Amino acid sequence: MTIPYDRSRINDSSYNVEERRAAIYDYVGEVYSENETAQGKIKDFDGTLSDEERQATVAEFGELTDLKDTKGYLRNAAQKFLERHKAPEAIRGETEGCSDRLSQTEMSHPDYGEAFILGGNHRCGIQFYEMFQGYELDIAANPEDWTFFIESTWSKIALQDPNEEIALFTKMARALGIALYDPIVGAFSSEVVEEAKSREFGLTDLQIATEITWAIIMSYTDPEDTQDETQRIAFMKRVVEYYANMFGVSSRALEQSMETYVTPPPGGAENFHREISDKAAERYEGLQEINNALNLKRTQKIVEEEGKNGRRKYFFQTGDFHTIVGKTIFTP
Repeated sequence: MTIPYDRSRINDSSYNVEERRAAIYDYVGEVYSENETAQGKIKDFDGTLSDEERQATVAEFGELTDLKDTKGYLRNAAQKFLERHKAPEAIRGETEGCSDRLSQTEMSHPDYGEAFILGGNHRCGIQFYEMFQGYELDIAANPEDWTFFIESTWSKIALQDPNEEIALFTKMARALGIALYDPIVGAFSSEVVEEAKSREFGLTDLQIATEITWAIIMSYTDPEDTQDETQRIAFMKRVVEYYANMFGVSSRALEQSMETYVTPPPGGAENFHREISDKAAERYEGLQEINNALNLKRTQKIVEEEGKNGRRKYFFQTGDFHTIVGKTIFTP
């Protein structure tokens, strides 16, 4: 039996119980399932729930017997999705900082509307979701009102798959037809690199490439973590190839330059590694400052354009270094 429902009432506690349950099943099947029966070949969250769709969703996520348990049901579905998208352990995630480094900010601007901004360590998937959950069904009910800004540019080089929270919010936006943008130009981008090069007088492209490549590797890997050396080596190789191509040098030349860069001079090893580590951190911070200046300009233009399309609600999810972008735009 097919059950019709009004998806705009998915968060309405006064709505018919069976129709609201059908809406929730269809929503969960579309957003959280990667089962071809539950989503993909069948157009889900479209106002009707078929027997096949219901059975597939229940088989994967269980029954929602009492609508009072909706919050827990959605969290369980999100948890399963996030577990499927966990990043390789070899790429440092600093998830131990999830409890004290995540932040949420609600803001409003007379010209642009409302913004909900989440920031913090990458790979804190379930913690990000728990802060977001209060908005979830309101967004599902009225996706046409929203624009999502999800940081994901960096993962195109850092990982073959995005961080779990990026995967989650990107999937949600695409499933619901929400306008989706990356607010971050990216410290890896050619725009940032070109600006950094313009500020470095007296250094060759190979020297700048060496410093930037080392700064990125130091920022995203832990040299003392030997849990998965293969993953870390593969990541470092991707970074070297990426910047070698961007700077127009060979990968081998960049590798040799980096070997020289991290080799202490005779008799000078005592403070050498601390000094290059500090320099890498300084270089990375400089890249991010350039990055945010470009991010702000581009994202504000997008917000203004989306406002012309009638959208007045914005969700930002980024690393903590980039929350300044949304906060600056939405400060009256």
